[in-house]
Amino acid sequence: MMSSYNTKMQAVADKESLVWRWLKQAAESADILNKTINIHEFFSNYDLYLSALAYLAECEKVLNFGGELPSKALVRAVEERGKQTRYFISRFAMDTKGKVSKLPTKKAKMKRIESFYKTLSGYSDRIDNDNSAFIIEQYEAMQRDIK
Repeated sequence: MMSSYNTKMQAVADKESLVWRWLKQAAESADILNKTINIHEFFSNYDLYLSALAYLAECEKVLNFGGELPSKALVRAVEERGKQTRYFISRFAMDTKGKVSKLPTKKAKMKRIESFYKTLSGYSDRIDNDNSAFIIEQYEAMQRDIK
């Protein structure tokens, strides 16, 4: 029969193993968030990033963390969601502008710009008002820039 001490030690060891997996997941998600131009990938990884941080924040009760505590990182990630979304939109807009510049016809360019707007509009429930206005600004600027 296992003693209470051994059971607690096994529980801590199990939690530490999971912590490493969640730390890795949080790091991978953060990396994707900073690089992707795919809106589905951005929002699904943001959700995964927040979930990983929430799990890690719960682990603070039984484990010690060096550096920034997961609970503080979680609060920061929630507070900075709008800013991170704006960075994503900017990357996506820059990519779209690059692709538009290579298209041969005005019609093809307009179609690509419309695709930019429609893609982002499909996630309007996940985008705050400031970023919705930013999307419109980017969309209108791209339309004006077509030659």
